[in-house]
Amino acid sequence: MPKLHKAEQESAQTFRRLITSEGNRKQLRKLLRLDVDPKLSSPSFTELLETLDRREQGAGSSS
Repeated sequence: MPKLHKAEQESAQTFRRLITSEGNRKQLRKLLRLDVDPKLSSPSFTELLETLDRREQGAGSSS
């Protein structure tokens, strides 16, 4: 995984916090006119975010 500059890391973390809420995700999808696959359930999306966070934390602790 490529290393991100501090500003990029902060932006990514802010975006992840924003999309953690289902209400925020719905509003963003509507504003950005994004199509959503109805087969993808919210728990799966949340699990994906948690996995990304764990990987990011693991990468940060090894440096």
